[in-house]
Amino acid sequence: MSAKILIVDDSLTMLKILKTSAKMVIKDVEVIEAKNGQEALDELEKNSDIKLILLDINMPVMNGREFLAILRTKPEYDDVKVIIQTTETSKEHIKKMMQYKISGYLMKPYQTKMAQQLMIKLAPVIGYELVEK
Repeated sequence: MSAKILIVDDSLTMLKILKTSAKMVIKDVEVIEAKNGQEALDELEKNSDIKLILLDINMPVMNGREFLAILRTKPEYDDVKVIIQTTETSKEHIKKMMQYKISGYLMKPYQTKMAQQLMIKLAPVIGYELVEK
């Protein structure tokens, strides 16, 4: 079984950077992309074996908060790990996001290595193998 992650971001640049980062650390990873929360929900319906989501907060159509609010009402996604990436850095915002059982929080701008470190930390928890160095 190959590892599957979902990257949700309306920035093509961020999608490319995170996809490359994931392929550098998670063995045999398949990266699914979505440009907003609604596309992400659609992709989860088609790919029920996704165990990790890298999620932007500020997006058109359906933002990351709206997506998380829906995701966390569905018991079948209780074990899905979510790493948030956002420019919103206030303590109030972080506290609000924590209520959605997120597994990581990246404040933009961040170095790619930070995203990779979170993926490395979560991979064994969700049963994904790391790339051997």
